[in-house]
Amino acid sequence: MIIMMYISNMMYISNMMKTLFYSLALLLAVTLSSCSVDPGKNSESTTTGFKQHSNKTLNVSVLIPKGWQSEVTSGGDLVLRPTDKNSPQIFIMSASVERRMDGTGDKSTSTESYKKYRLSQMTTANIGPELKHSTVKSTLAGHPAFETFYSYKAKGEPTMYVRDIYSVIGGRLYQIQSYTTEKNDPQLTKVFNTVKGSYKLLKPFETR
Repeated sequence: MIIMMYISNMMYISNMMKTLFYSLALLLAVTLSSCSVDPGKNSESTTTGFKQHSNKTLNVSVLIPKGWQSEVTSGGDLVLRPTDKNSPQIFIMSASVERRMDGTGDKSTSTESYKKYRLSQMTTANIGPELKHSTVKSTLAGHPAFETFYSYKAKGEPTMYVRDIYSVIGGRLYQIQSYTTEKNDPQLTKVFNTVKGSYKLLKPFETR
């Protein structure tokens, strides 16, 4: 009986040590990932009301509005928002197309192929009720791109209007998204168009 209790206690301690080990390993991985994210560098620009932002994690250089809050998430996305209200928001993102397509994409994936995947995922179940969307051809950093405009309305919430432009370059997805509850937002349109027009890759065809 004593031996059985001893064995049981040892197994319990072993399991606790394994749990602790995996928890510490996960924490370390998250910490290292956060440490590897470039917070970006701001500098003056010749465009009134905007400053230049360069970010090695995103591999882009863009103009961002002065007076807006800017934050780089632990995943490396750059989030822009006015200081006086929660909406609108602009997200500047980049990631491997394989990651964005849940492992189905690779370095040979084209912007057209990603568009088909993206549209296949645009359902009310994935995005929200009362979904409406349209897509047009565009350009980003001098490369072919697609721009999707969509809206949805969750129960008890105002309608959300989203503008999403994306291009696949060298196996990497480059993307700008804006979210607002205002159907017509001149300030957001101006900022989005300025960000889009100034968008440049730091290292062309970066695949990482």
